[in-house]
Amino acid sequence: MEHLSLTEFNALIRETIALQFRHSYWITAELSDVHVAANGHCYMTLIEKAEKSNQIVARANAHIWKSLYPMLSLLFRNGTGMELESGLKILAEVQIDFHDIYGLSLNIVGIDPTYTLGDQARQRQEILDQLEKDGVIDLNKELPLPRPLNRIAVISSNGAAGYGDFLRQIQESGLHFRVRLFEAVMQGNQVEPSIIAALEEIAKETDCWDAVAIIRGGGSTSDLMGFESYLLAANVAQFPLPILTGIGHERDDTVIDFVANTRLKTPTAVAAFLIERQQRECDLVDDLGQRLLEGVSSLIDNDRQWLKNTSLRLQTAAIDVIRREERRFHACEQSLQMASATFSRQRLTQLQQFTTRLHTATLRQLQNARISMEILPQRIRHAANDLFKDQQNAITRAENSLKILDPQNTLKRGFSITTHNGKALHSTDTLKPGDRITTRLEHGYIESEVESISHKKKP
Repeated sequence: MEHLSLTEFNALIRETIALQFRHSYWITAELSDVHVAANGHCYMTLIEKAEKSNQIVARANAHIWKSLYPMLSLLFRNGTGMELESGLKILAEVQIDFHDIYGLSLNIVGIDPTYTLGDQARQRQEILDQLEKDGVIDLNKELPLPRPLNRIAVISSNGAAGYGDFLRQIQESGLHFRVRLFEAVMQGNQVEPSIIAALEEIAKETDCWDAVAIIRGGGSTSDLMGFESYLLAANVAQFPLPILTGIGHERDDTVIDFVANTRLKTPTAVAAFLIERQQRECDLVDDLGQRLLEGVSSLIDNDRQWLKNTSLRLQTAAIDVIRREERRFHACEQSLQMASATFSRQRLTQLQQFTTRLHTATLRQLQNARISMEILPQRIRHAANDLFKDQQNAITRAENSLKILDPQNTLKRGFSITTHNGKALHSTDTLKPGDRITTRLEHGYIESEVESISHKKKP
């Protein structure tokens, strides 16, 4: 059987590629695993993903030799503002290389930066269209900024220069702000979950904050790729507090800038915006205070003049009232004198009439008393006789009752009285056999000794 060695077979592949793929080709792909080796060559993997499943459907190793890498990276940076790094989609001119040891590889000899910009713009527009379709794109923009705006929850990286500039500018303003950092990753693949986690923490205490500021310093445009996320933009758009963004430099825009309540270019611009609003509030308070002071002073002056005028009117009115009351008093005094004289005369007449009636009544009572005294002895005699007769009759009735109750009369009727130890017996309960008892009859006594006792009643 005829056969080829691996070297011969690789040579055959190399010759076939050289014959079939003589020219370079422009292809679109997504960068992955981009790194620059110590020798200056840039190595990467080109991949293609399915639109719906996001699964990798094609993969190829690629490189840019160090002779071209500085020029191509500068061209890409100037055209897009980004470095060549994983996650970017590019339009690249490639040649096919085949190495006996390293196998098939694509040699990148040219890059069109405009394609990358166009792809990013397309992706961003797709996100914005979806947010608008969901009806949430303007929700955060429609939230009114509270007054005053001085309780700010900041989402940033603790060591970021942008956060330091923001905090320093706020502190140097001399105005009162309450600022708290909710730390998050501000570049790379963890931007989306990290910022969403910070928003969730702030959402637990919305009553404590007036607004949220998402800030980071400058850097390459590719550093902002983590902010080009539908999920992050949707969270920002639907957040219950107004969100201010200060991400990157003047030329940088991200999807969340389009949905945030207020878009500002840099962290220092966010600080300036807050300071300006707070200063306006302070100026307004000062102006209101001055106007209030002027209004109060005017009211005091008006009240002082009113009091003065009222005092004069009261003095005049008091004099008039005093004079009028004096006239009324004199008139009342005269009326009282006349009424007093009339009343005295009337009371004197009444007193005289009463004296006459009293004298007449006294004489009549004395005459009646005299008549009563004349017949009183006779009435006393009759009453005494009646009382004596009543008492005599009562004594007679008592004597008859005593005679009826006399024991001797009871004995005459055939009854007897039995005693034991001098006491009359009413029951056999107090007796026992051998006791001596005495029975009294009308004529004489009987002494007996108890032999037996029966408690039964006779029928």
